[in-house]
Amino acid sequence: MEAAGTDSDGREFKSPQEMWRDQTGDDNKKTLWYREGVAYWEGVEASVDGVLGGFGQVNDADIKGSEAFLNTLLHERLGDAGRNQHLVALDCGSGIGRITKNLLIRYFNEVSSFSSF
Repeated sequence: MEAAGTDSDGREFKSPQEMWRDQTGDDNKKTLWYREGVAYWEGVEASVDGVLGGFGQVNDADIKGSEAFLNTLLHERLGDAGRNQHLVALDCGSGIGRITKNLLIRYFNEVSSFSSF
């Protein structure tokens, strides 16, 4: 399914692929895009409020929404939501570990976190 949208500068794109081509279409653009991302996160406080852009109060709602989505996936893929199975998760881009701590650890027997920063 294609979904149109805008980037953080308000530019419109017909699809996520079009946006990524524009943002990282060549090696120089890709390097700059990642450099800017690293620079942004270096300036953000390592807290729930920091990683949620000053909206730490939405953490509980975010976790509940993610949990509903996860339950749907587990029921679709595993039938019994994975009960009596050894489930393993990888939290990529985990940052401060907010999702692992508040959600994944309750559903998976093992959770590994990876953050590139």
